[in-house]
Amino acid sequence: MEEVNRMARHLDLKISLAVVIALVMYSVIVPQITPYDPRLWNVVPRDKPPSLQYPFGTTSMGQDVFIVTAWALRNSLVLGTIAAAMLVLIAFTIGSIAGGTKNSIVRAILTYLIDSFCVIPFLPILILIASLWRERLGIIGTASIIALLGWGGQSRNIRSVIMGLRERTFTYTAIFSGYGTLKLIYKSYLPYIVRWLSIAFLFGIIFCIGLETTLSVFGITSLENPTIGTVIFWTREYQAYLRGLWWWYTFPLIFFIVFLASMYVIIRRLVARFIEGER
Repeated sequence: MEEVNRMARHLDLKISLAVVIALVMYSVIVPQITPYDPRLWNVVPRDKPPSLQYPFGTTSMGQDVFIVTAWALRNSLVLGTIAAAMLVLIAFTIGSIAGGTKNSIVRAILTYLIDSFCVIPFLPILILIASLWRERLGIIGTASIIALLGWGGQSRNIRSVIMGLRERTFTYTAIFSGYGTLKLIYKSYLPYIVRWLSIAFLFGIIFCIGLETTLSVFGITSLENPTIGTVIFWTREYQAYLRGLWWWYTFPLIFFIVFLASMYVIIRRLVARFIEGER
């Protein structure tokens, strides 16, 4: 019975991992085998419901929803991964130095910088930048702006963790051994927080994808490369809901929601295992 309970506790994690892997494979493989560029319009008949030839139907722009959804999901995953990696890297670098340095001036400057990025109106500034440079921002540009504006909260958490580790006995031993601040951070502190950084990275993917989707739904980002947000934007522009084209928005939304829910379950399990000590 105990073994059954243990397997049941982790069944949601296994299912979530399988779902995420399946969606990633779908988003990678389908765009590679499609006979045409998914960004092109009027390549298939318009407004066709799901059928054997078009499993997810077609759009009013003459696109196959099955192929467009895979392309959009891939772009959203790439954007979220790049943005999350940059965000965690910036947050770790600044937060660890602010928490581990012995120079009071550097610590004060970096702490003030972190607090400033925590309290600035993040979303309005992001909307302003995205609307001004919309045509110039691709996937990497959008990811960079999200990372450059959104690292403050994670950096504050890292600073708090490093300040706690700084009072441990091994810190004084390392200092007496001649470790400088950077060597102390990467040799002594990083092994203690690498699991936390991994969780922060996964959470950052969800955060960045959700943020980009929010901007794209309102047409604030570039519409050249399809993402889940731009797909929803075009369904709104062509009034797909009012015209009864339910397949145009239903399948992308289902895939998007299932991916986010699966990522949430994975993160929750990792937090319970690595941080809360659950077995």
